[in-house]
Amino acid sequence: MNIGEIKKKYNKLLRRYRNAERWIDDPERTKDEIDKHYGNFINIINGLNYYLGQLKKAGVDSSSKEILNGFEIKGDV
Repeated sequence: MNIGEIKKKYNKLLRRYRNAERWIDDPERTKDEIDKHYGNFINIINGLNYYLGQLKKAGVDSSSKEILNGFEIKGDV
């Protein structure tokens, strides 16, 4: 996987994280619903950490802005 692919995968997973975060924060969610999907949320977090680790191994230093908001990728709108 090249750096561009890793960044795209990170961005895609970050969008899933944001959606999951909104879902969890929805006041209509019950504790049981949240608990049922807790493992999926943790898997998303682990995936984000994995991709950041892959970028670091490739010599890419990610800024706080990139970690929180995603990477700018040429050709993506």
